Amino acid sequence: MKKISKNQKRMKSFDRFELQYAATLMQTGQREEAYETLLPVMDKYPYEIPVLQMVNDLSFEANDMITAWITSYRLMELLPNEAIGYMNAAVAASQLNLPFSVVHYSDLYLQRWANESDANDIRQLKTTWEKLCAEVRKHDPVNTAKSNADLSLLEQANILVSRGDFQEGRRVCQKAIEVMPDTAAPYNNLGLSYVLEGNLPEALRIAQQTVERFPDNFHARCNLAQFLARTGQQSEAQKWAVTLQQDLPLIQESWEKLVESLSYIGDDKAIVKLYQQSQKNSKMPFQDFSPLVKHLMAVALARTGDGKTAEKLWKAILKDDPDLEVAADNLEDIKNSAGEQNGAWAFPFPQWFPRIWVEQVAELSINTHSQQAAKRRVERIFHDNFGMETALQIVLERGDPYGRRLVIELCSIYPVAGLAEFVQSANGTDADRAAASEYAVDHGLLPRGEAIKMFQRGKQTELLFLNYEIHNEPDRKYFPKPVQRLYTQSAEAVYKKDFDSALQLAQKAFELMPNDPSIMNQIALCLTELGKHKECEAILRQNAELHPDYLFARCGMANLCIRNGKLEEAKEWIAPLLKIARFHHSEFRMLALTQAELLKAEGKKDAARSWLNMLEQMIPGASSVPQIKRKSWLR
Repeated sequence: MKKISKNQKRMKSFDRFELQYAATLMQTGQREEAYETLLPVMDKYPYEIPVLQMVNDLSFEANDMITAWITSYRLMELLPNEAIGYMNAAVAASQLNLPFSVVHYSDLYLQRWANESDANDIRQLKTTWEKLCAEVRKHDPVNTAKSNADLSLLEQANILVSRGDFQEGRRVCQKAIEVMPDTAAPYNNLGLSYVLEGNLPEALRIAQQTVERFPDNFHARCNLAQFLARTGQQSEAQKWAVTLQQDLPLIQESWEKLVESLSYIGDDKAIVKLYQQSQKNSKMPFQDFSPLVKHLMAVALARTGDGKTAEKLWKAILKDDPDLEVAADNLEDIKNSAGEQNGAWAFPFPQWFPRIWVEQVAELSINTHSQQAAKRRVERIFHDNFGMETALQIVLERGDPYGRRLVIELCSIYPVAGLAEFVQSANGTDADRAAASEYAVDHGLLPRGEAIKMFQRGKQTELLFLNYEIHNEPDRKYFPKPVQRLYTQSAEAVYKKDFDSALQLAQKAFELMPNDPSIMNQIALCLTELGKHKECEAILRQNAELHPDYLFARCGMANLCIRNGKLEEAKEWIAPLLKIARFHHSEFRMLALTQAELLKAEGKKDAARSWLNMLEQMIPGASSVPQIKRKSWLR
């Protein structure tokens, strides 16, 4: 008996009970339940013979050919004198379309059990798949010059890695490297296993070593370009993309690999060029490409402005392969109206973001108690997972709807790179960009209260990023009772438009409490209404000098500068206020009216109107707004 691993664990009593329970289920005909019970046990004990034998038997019934094949070849190695493992490995390989593996396992079986009752079936199976192997060798004589046994290792490594069984896949890759050190394929598969697992630094290291070892291997060079792009090294990736296009051989697999790599890099123009060449090149016709590669070409066409051709391609692709979901989803999206389109995407979110990354990010909402703690956690996750933030940035720019919304949601905690650029781009829906704009403003990536060019319904326009919180909480500041009484009486007199009395009462309050900003602002208001502009200007300046952070003082100075034509100085007084996120309704009313006056003076009537519209929406019934909006400059 061959030992596969010296680290094979002894089964614990609970797991032995599970094994016995599964056996009982099988005996009573509950085979599906038995299978579900055994799979977790096999994950714990991958080389436990009784477990493998039971799972192998049930996997064929469940049509789980990957598990059937894995358990078959493990049993071959553990029980090399048992014919059933070899036979089952050949049958499972045939179901998985692994031609060289079918022939190899069939040969192993027939060498020892040629006279068994099942031998004729195995011979017939071998004959069928030998024809396909011959076809493969004829069309690719260089890469298929190895034996059936060696090529079966490449098939097995490829299917294990692509199905997510990374440890088993890497074991087979290493075995293939031992027997074929002069072949690049197992190295390429090894690098791919680390990408799919989320370990991009290791994948990049292996790709670089593979290119050094096999400098002419086109597949390896494409992988290196992809991995460079996915780790944020865009300029280096682009350099490799240029050389790959220059060295592109007339081999369909190479063209398809290049299109895939260019899709990861985001070089849509280069993909469109390849599409155009395939329309003219009889040796590399477009119709011969796989449905997925045709989809990638359609995406590039859509992203470069040729949506009509892209739509036609997606319709044709789905006739040939109706199950290609990414093409079907893109076709549905392109039918939406401007502003509701996500925009074409090449790959779904999981292709950019491995499951292990998703699990780490998902824990943020569970294991963190504050936004700051969550942000620190995100920074640690990005530090520990090289390439993760680049993936998020790419998904934000050109990802699928589901992935983009997840990234935008993450932006509520952390300013993912490219957030501000996404807000101002034409990518995504209007709703997505609007949601992202709130977070961009909160993180200080876009200015609050300033007009920014943004796309809406497919057209670029200027919009205000406001995102202000308005509250009606009472002022927590309390004057001494005599001062409070005078201040309240002054406010009541202002309401009655008795500004002389209001001024006198405010001045008396000022004598009791000199230099208070609220009282000084009340005096300035009365002086303005009484037409005493010089006195008003003096107290406004005094208030602003003594209390530079007092909103009403800054707005008063800004209005004074506007009246005097000093617009740049007025903007300096208002600028710090626009960055504040939370206002009392009276503060926001003052700011909005002042900003509208400034924008009017600058000739920006649309922006001024936006401020007044927003004031009406956020504080319904705000006084002065209807009258101001009726003025000619706002019509």
